[in-house]
Amino acid sequence: MLHIRTLQSASMIRRFAAFCIDHMLIGLSMIFVILWEMDFENGDMNDLMRITTISMLFGILLITIKDCVNGVSPGRWLLRLAVRNIGNHNEIPAIGKLMLRNVFTVIWPLDLLTLIFYGRRIGDIAAETDIVLCPDRRSLAKRMAVTAIPVIVMIGFISLVTINVLEADS
Repeated sequence: MLHIRTLQSASMIRRFAAFCIDHMLIGLSMIFVILWEMDFENGDMNDLMRITTISMLFGILLITIKDCVNGVSPGRWLLRLAVRNIGNHNEIPAIGKLMLRNVFTVIWPLDLLTLIFYGRRIGDIAAETDIVLCPDRRSLAKRMAVTAIPVIVMIGFISLVTINVLEADS
């Protein structure tokens, strides 16, 4: 016999926490791209504008695809949340729907107001999705450890580049 679980909608606090975690990771990734591409010896403004544009496009791409693996982003995974179809919380939305719901993050002030007044984001309304609380067998400590490793690596890289730049200026 097939057992279907009933999943409950996630609280606004959990959703906001997952949003913050995801965007912190995306921001770190954008800084990583800037530091990776930057030529600190020349310091050409055209080069800086090109790299900033590449970094912003990379950030928008990450925002758009962040839920495409089983409807879960790193922040949602950490907090046991997932994107599911509004009619069936056990069904993962199609990748196109997952990307559509995230495109609206670019107009976040309007998206935030819609979330506050209607309880759902514009992207969730357009893609007919909901954020649900999912049971996970792994402990919070294990999920945090898996999430922390790439963050520590990125912060370490950013720190090393910063130290090298400061030493070169001295």
